[in-house]
Amino acid sequence: MEIQPPPPPPQDDLVKECFTCKRLLPASAYCKGNITKYYKCKECERKRLAEYRRSVKERECVMDGPVTCHGCKMVTPIERLAKTGKFAYAVCTPCYGKIKNHTRPHKAELINGKGPCTRCLMFGKSKNCIRPHKVDLDEDDDE
Repeated sequence: MEIQPPPPPPQDDLVKECFTCKRLLPASAYCKGNITKYYKCKECERKRLAEYRRSVKERECVMDGPVTCHGCKMVTPIERLAKTGKFAYAVCTPCYGKIKNHTRPHKAELINGKGPCTRCLMFGKSKNCIRPHKVDLDEDDDE
């Protein structure tokens, strides 16, 4: 016969000291009730997120006046620039969405139906650029 270890105590009975406020709190005071993964209580985490979100809103842009978008090369007012992410204050919001979703399959944006894809030229070569198939109108269907 194999001896099995006793089951772990339920999470509700366990208490842990919050890393930030140093209070001894039950597992229910932590996110998802998981005291092994989370070391800040819900209240402290809420305060931290509120402070972070406030600082992001208050972060002022050093630029004043319109700016040239690095994606579409158009003059763009500061209100239309992406405020967060890798390209914050560098590209406009439409270009930011295109850059972010450029790895997804997209139809080739061609000028007069030929040439290279304008999206791939602007945002880098994509393996998922779907080019329309060529249709030869002179070809007979008799074959």
